[in-house]
Amino acid sequence: MGGLDKKQQEILNQFMELTNIADDDYATAVLASLDWDIEKAFEEFQSQNSDGDSDYLQPVNDSLNAAEDSLRNSPSSGYSSRPSGSKVTLSSNGVDSGSGSASSLMVVAGDTPLPSARSSDVTKQAESAAFEIASDDDPDEPEYYDLSNCRNSNDRPTLIPSNWSSEEEATSNFAKVFEDRYGAIHPFFHVGSLREAMREAFESPEIIERRPLAIYLHDDNSIASNIFAGKVLCASAVSDLLSGQYVTWAWDVTQSENKDKFLEWMRELHMYDVVQRVQMVRADNYPLLLVVTSSKSQIQLVDYATGHEYINNVTDKLIHGLSEYMDIKNTDRKEEIERQERERIRQEQQEEYEKALAADRARVQEEERDRQMQEEAEAEAKRKLSMKNRRCESLKKNLPAEPTATDKGVITFRVRFPGGQPMIRRFNDSDSLKSLVEFIESEGFFMEDYRIWNSNVPKQDISTFDLSKSFSELKFPAREQVIVDEK
Repeated sequence: MGGLDKKQQEILNQFMELTNIADDDYATAVLASLDWDIEKAFEEFQSQNSDGDSDYLQPVNDSLNAAEDSLRNSPSSGYSSRPSGSKVTLSSNGVDSGSGSASSLMVVAGDTPLPSARSSDVTKQAESAAFEIASDDDPDEPEYYDLSNCRNSNDRPTLIPSNWSSEEEATSNFAKVFEDRYGAIHPFFHVGSLREAMREAFESPEIIERRPLAIYLHDDNSIASNIFAGKVLCASAVSDLLSGQYVTWAWDVTQSENKDKFLEWMRELHMYDVVQRVQMVRADNYPLLLVVTSSKSQIQLVDYATGHEYINNVTDKLIHGLSEYMDIKNTDRKEEIERQERERIRQEQQEEYEKALAADRARVQEEERDRQMQEEAEAEAKRKLSMKNRRCESLKKNLPAEPTATDKGVITFRVRFPGGQPMIRRFNDSDSLKSLVEFIESEGFFMEDYRIWNSNVPKQDISTFDLSKSFSELKFPAREQVIVDEK
């Protein structure tokens, strides 16, 4: 392949890596027939890889026939001769079609040349040959894509310019330009910082609402960038999965300062495995789709897809990441349920403890109130007793002297107190009735609480008599019994 220039060699290597074609002569022929347009070549390859029927490459002019004749007649051309109208199958050249069917390319006119880059003349003749694709694809079907507007170009707007002022501005510009390039069918990109995207993905209060994080890194310098973005990332299977089950955050690393900033954020967020993976991936393997999960605040890179992978590979990795995160969420949910159960038990125990503590506090307070009341009652009783004793002493001092039994004009009273032994007290008949009342009060039976009954029938309360009159004036007998009764 010494006849290829450096650019053609790079395109050939990219195309063989994208398609897994093992035959470099065959890959060279396909690219040369399509004017070294790798996107058209890859589109044709995918078209044949997904259809069960044979697809044909038909010449649009006679230049190929002349090239074929020259190649067949040249012993040093390196072309292998095939029967006219024979099919060149992708599977025969080391490519797995993926469908199990023998997808093929057929050159209708003449033998099918397999060019060798060893002849520069052969390369020039092959490059000048024009082919058109005659396939069963319907441009109106969803599987049909026109990538003519997705080619790398220096004059089209960049996804993220180098002079962005905020992460929100940068990611918003990415989403807008991406949609302008590749159409409205694409994943929903989170607008804002990566930290905010992680918070939305991993820190929802409801575990069921948490989602894994997909980080899409785009590089316009990679040949596969437009093919992957337009035909894989924007495919409904991938786009729906990302929009419905993931939080997707995108960044453009085309410019080195933007890539350095991304790696700086990764280190700040302790995503060192992501940093290591991004640094290990070669630039021509971009774009990258990183599948990230979080378990117990530990960020994990579950899987990643490069720009050379097919839709099925990408969806498989996304489903794998979703499954991994479902396991994490199930574990978190189980631990949360256990935590809530422990919290419920702890709360019940706390409530029981609080109730018991309140009951003990109430009992102590009740006992304290009873003690205080008792102390106050005792103090009051002592106070009253002290007042009573002082009053009794004072009354006793004011009582008239008690006469002897032999003195003249003596009246003897037999006084019966409540619950006690009767007492005998003698008075002169000239003493006032108040003297008898004061005697009874001096024994602690005050008239505000007691009354004094005489022995008359019916009995009378003598405390209601005129206390200033003498016994003789009230005609008391020489011997009288009185009864002290509580009111």
